[in-house]
Amino acid sequence: MPQACGAFKTKRITPLETDLDVTDMQGDWPALRQRLRQAIDSGQLRIVVPTMNSETFLDITLSYYAAIGIPVTVLVDSKSSDATAVCARQWADDVRHIDNSSSVVEGMIERLSRQANAQWVLRLDDDELPALGMLAEVARLIELDHVHAVGFVRKQCAVSTDGLLIASQAHRETDHRQWRLYRPDRVQYTQSVHTAGFEPVAKHSFAAPAQAFMTHLDWSLHDYTSRLAKVERYDAHTAGKGAMWRRFYLPEDDPDHDANQFVPVTAPEFEAVCRQIAARFPGNCMTAPDARPRSKSWWSRILGR
Repeated sequence: MPQACGAFKTKRITPLETDLDVTDMQGDWPALRQRLRQAIDSGQLRIVVPTMNSETFLDITLSYYAAIGIPVTVLVDSKSSDATAVCARQWADDVRHIDNSSSVVEGMIERLSRQANAQWVLRLDDDELPALGMLAEVARLIELDHVHAVGFVRKQCAVSTDGLLIASQAHRETDHRQWRLYRPDRVQYTQSVHTAGFEPVAKHSFAAPAQAFMTHLDWSLHDYTSRLAKVERYDAHTAGKGAMWRRFYLPEDDPDHDANQFVPVTAPEFEAVCRQIAARFPGNCMTAPDARPRSKSWWSRILGR
């Protein structure tokens, strides 16, 4: 049985003032982190994480932001019936409730965007995490006035039983580009399912490079039953919108989607998160496609357990 939020932590983590050894980063992390913090403090940027009924895993994803020293705003859906808000307050200083009468997140994107009270919003779901290369690109792009929306590659990932991050090759990354960084006052909003909640305008939109990617940990943080419920929820909202993505949400039902369809992801910043997932949700993990030794990075010493 998965344990409740907070069961695997003892205290909030203080980020290390140490440079990151990540090859695709530009500049050093402390300077970049400072730029992002200044942008957040001044209202230039708000990083929002909407969530609902996530008490079993929210501390894992929020611990990532705490470790890298980037403040986020957690928006707890008013329909939450568990201790999600309590968990969020253990890891984030800015936790708010938001009303959402819809059964899907697209129904509240306009509201959360306008309530963010910032020039730029970066929205990340509670089962997604940005690579450091993505955050570096965010820091660069929020200085460009002609850009209104940015799409990022999202790797559909799993965690192996020995705690390695692996990405599916069955789902092309470019097919899952996520438009998550945007100017709230310069986009047209929509509540259509499987959209960003707004429609990007081509001449003002920018597709970020591959190294500026995000990870989607849906398969590892949610068991089969909860993912099936998501498919059914989408279908109930809009006929066929769940069934069309069934293979995506439920790879267990796809006989061709086995371990050979996965490749290791080299991203030291996610090592600690993956170790926590493997320890707490072993039933959601899978055998790695190869036996790759872990990289030795300072990251493993931040959240090492």
